[in-house]
Amino acid sequence: MVESPTQEDEYYSDEEDEDHPHMLPPTVSTYQHREKVIPRPPSLEDLKADLKKELGEASKVLADAKENHTPTPPASPSSNEESPKSEGGNPNGWFEIEGMHILDIMTLAIRAAKVYYTAHDRPGRLAVIKSERNIRSELMSVMEVLRKMASRNFANGMRTEEREIMENWVSGVYDMLDREAILEAEEIKQRASWTWLYDDWEGKEGASWTGREVERELDFMKTMDQDPDGIPDYTPVESVLYDEELPTEFLKEYRTGLRLIQFHNTLVKRSKRNFGAIDRWHTDFRKPYRPAENLRYWIKAAELRWEVKLKVDVLKVVTGNDRAALKEFEDAIWKWCKCVREEISVELRV
Repeated sequence: MVESPTQEDEYYSDEEDEDHPHMLPPTVSTYQHREKVIPRPPSLEDLKADLKKELGEASKVLADAKENHTPTPPASPSSNEESPKSEGGNPNGWFEIEGMHILDIMTLAIRAAKVYYTAHDRPGRLAVIKSERNIRSELMSVMEVLRKMASRNFANGMRTEEREIMENWVSGVYDMLDREAILEAEEIKQRASWTWLYDDWEGKEGASWTGREVERELDFMKTMDQDPDGIPDYTPVESVLYDEELPTEFLKEYRTGLRLIQFHNTLVKRSKRNFGAIDRWHTDFRKPYRPAENLRYWIKAAELRWEVKLKVDVLKVVTGNDRAALKEFEDAIWKWCKCVREEISVELRV
């Protein structure tokens, strides 16, 4: 016989509990998606403003150190004992406090300068003012001064030659920013005369480049080429009546590939995406394979850097006067110019 239970079995019900009318059913998700706000990267103007701010702080702390070379700190009310004196009547530890403050301020200035240099979208403009090697050497000299000061625990304070090195660096960065502003203003003034930069012909509303595309690309080439006077007058292949008169002077200049390679490298240097330059080419064209290789270098670089595929029979262009091959080469030049011009134009308008 089985004994009867002394307590009633607990009863579980699937029905909603009347005491908790707002309880959600188990199939409802209570997860709340929260979008993570990612701050935008600082612009070049923000980095420049931050650099000027840190340079101002550095100039101020160096000027204070120069004026108050032997400052007297306020007495500590918590101690009646006279602190030991170092040479010159300064309490021990004051030079260390001052040196640590200078170290912090100069480190922030160096960091701001480094970020500005590395994040600059026009490194070529900075290179015109000061080479990357000189910029790096000046930064290293200031860091070496700070290292020597810290290694001796800032004993006897900051030396005159150490302060002068840091002051010269700060003034040099200020001078570079001023010269960069002058170059930027000159570039803006120069761009105002570039008609190819705008879709409206000569900057006039309603005037279009339609039907004058080749002239637009020629203007682009003459503006960006390092030797615009060396570009021959353009004569279309279709306008040449006899094959014996081919290639034209324009195509003779470009079929060696050398001028196209130099033009490509110039545009890469001017672009914000500064990569894909051609680092090898031929200058002796007595053998036909050399200009042919130059053209192959240019065609491959156009595909890798500017993402435009060109179709050119390089051997026929180099060795003969085949009208179809020369026409194909001419069209490839204009196609390449159009692609490069569009990318450069977008960068210049920003």
